Amino acid sequence: MKNYLKTIAVILVMSLNLNFQCDDDDNITPEPEQIIVTDIDGNTYETVEINGQIWMAENLKVKTLNDGTPIEVFNWTPDDDNWWFNSTSTPMYSFPFTGDLSNLHDDELPNDFYGLAYSHAAIETGKLAPEGWRVPTEADFVVLESYLEDNGYNIGAIKSNFGWSGNNNGSNELSFNALPNGYTVMTGSATGAQAIATFSTATIDSNNQRLFISLQDNDVIGSNFQDNRFGGAIRCIKIQ
Repeated sequence: MKNYLKTIAVILVMSLNLNFQCDDDDNITPEPEQIIVTDIDGNTYETVEINGQIWMAENLKVKTLNDGTPIEVFNWTPDDDNWWFNSTSTPMYSFPFTGDLSNLHDDELPNDFYGLAYSHAAIETGKLAPEGWRVPTEADFVVLESYLEDNGYNIGAIKSNFGWSGNNNGSNELSFNALPNGYTVMTGSATGAQAIATFSTATIDSNNQRLFISLQDNDVIGSNFQDNRFGGAIRCIKIQ
């Protein structure tokens, strides 16, 4: 009889332990699933969700429109006026400057390390982003900046924590990982790498100038309308 009671007691204890374990598991909040995006060329991009917006956490580097049309490559050389005259009518891309002027990287950077810079015509096709994604607008960046301000973050929270010259790295607390890609001037020449991050937007003013977003120090997000022959990186946002 005693052995029988001992057996019943052991079964009850095991049952209670199992119930407690199930309750503990039920209270665990699952981590959000990481979305990985693949473009038409097979490049993959990590993503990050900030205040309900889902952004790519990397700059776009696709060389083909999402309908399969190749984008023309522009490799700048002195006296080459192809970008100046044709970037507003021909979908083109160019490479940011990847020279390591401040010796911040141990290895030579690949030419698409900062993503690519795209011409006005390429953006205007509406076919740069992978299906389900788009080039962000001014309003998208306003939402992002407002979230930073309202929650006590400075701009460093979305800047990468490496690769910026002059000890100007960010903290990258929000994993947006904005790299200092520089920008493309109106002739197609690339400059400003390691010192400034520049993003092209889909927003155009009445003079057909494009809005560019810039990050330099850790205080404010800059925004300026510029001649549409300038170029910056593109950080896609998910269509919702």
